[in-house]
Amino acid sequence: MKKSILIGALAALMLFAFVACDGGTASAADRTIVAISVTDGPTEYFGGETIDLDDYTVMATQVNGDTVPVEAKYLSLDEDKVTAPADNSAVEPGVIATVTYNGPFMATYGLQADITASVYKLDSLNVEAAETQATYYNGSSTKNLKDDYVVTAYAIYDDEVVFERELEADEYNVSAADSFIVADAFAKAGKAVLTFSTSYNSSATAIEDGSLTASVYVLNDYIESFEFVIGGDDATKEPIIDSTTTSNASDYVTVTYSMASGKTGNATETGATGVEVKWNAEVTAGTTTLEEGSTYTISVTAPLGAKGTESTQTKTVTLIPNYIASFTVTAATSTDVKGGY
Repeated sequence: MKKSILIGALAALMLFAFVACDGGTASAADRTIVAISVTDGPTEYFGGETIDLDDYTVMATQVNGDTVPVEAKYLSLDEDKVTAPADNSAVEPGVIATVTYNGPFMATYGLQADITASVYKLDSLNVEAAETQATYYNGSSTKNLKDDYVVTAYAIYDDEVVFERELEADEYNVSAADSFIVADAFAKAGKAVLTFSTSYNSSATAIEDGSLTASVYVLNDYIESFEFVIGGDDATKEPIIDSTTTSNASDYVTVTYSMASGKTGNATETGATGVEVKWNAEVTAGTTTLEEGSTYTISVTAPLGAKGTESTQTKTVTLIPNYIASFTVTAATSTDVKGGY
């Protein structure tokens, strides 16, 4: 720690005055910070963890004896990670990092204080299912998969647990065998075996009577409900009087599905399958001409529920007169353009 007093800085500070908590006035010199200390922070770590200053309270001692909290923006660490011991045979508290204060009213540059903690080698993990778990379908997002599990890390010495704690979601990884997870989503249905690991020790073993894996049964997604309208954003054709029907009745409709996985949208967006959109018997697809005064019907049939129970909805097509969709203008003969004409 440097001992030289910043006379110039102190002289400038003494130009100001501050109102004390009791309503009195104290000089800037009385508020000069002569020391800092670290309190109220973690005292145990696993090797490899990142030290976060936000976890600690740093107090400054003023020349008048008062203590005040220090803003984090004026603090820095000389180390951002802790190093694990070779084993956990004799873990004692020690200095894991030094905090430096460079901010207003300091008596010297770089006031410092040590952070003291015990650091353990992470030896084992255990994975348990949370009390509530989501139901997953083929295509379901896995971004919140960690909410379904509790991962506990252990430091072991002489077959005894000397330190343990639950890991936060960003402290461990989840992978699935057989390409069950692709791009943060389940890519198929079936039994997915999940393996849990941590960068603190990629060789960590399962705690005795524990496990590094968990199984989740991914279901085939299915249609819970659907609705359709003649027209809509997905329709590419309009039922115009005197027009010939296309071979695909789906050209005239927009079908919206609600899936068990929570997905909603058209077939492409949801993966809905087994759906049939067709003209009723009065229309021969691709040849019937839509005539004013006649009635035409489109039906949509889809399998609903896990058992795929067939459900059909029908809607009557309202014909519309033909109309000008666009036009262009061309000159009958080529003519020079002259100024003033």
